[in-house]
Amino acid sequence: MGRTGWSLSDDAGHAGDGEVEVRRHGESAVAIGVQSQQSVVDGRDADGRFRATQFLVKDRDGGGIGDGWRLVGIHLSALAEQLP
Repeated sequence: MGRTGWSLSDDAGHAGDGEVEVRRHGESAVAIGVQSQQSVVDGRDADGRFRATQFLVKDRDGGGIGDGWRLVGIHLSALAEQLP
């Protein structure tokens, strides 16, 4: 992801500079933000901005990332380019 270090705390709210909104629901959470990327896939330009939705659950097994959370799903949607 273009933005690394998304984290969840015990309080729902905004992370970082407000571009990522985290909503806690008990043992699960949804993080919604914007991802900007510069990349090449199969020799083609794949630059763009995307709305990123991550689905996380509290990790009881210790195999997750960060503060004991496991990423269980992600969805990306391309954002339309802004007109000048």
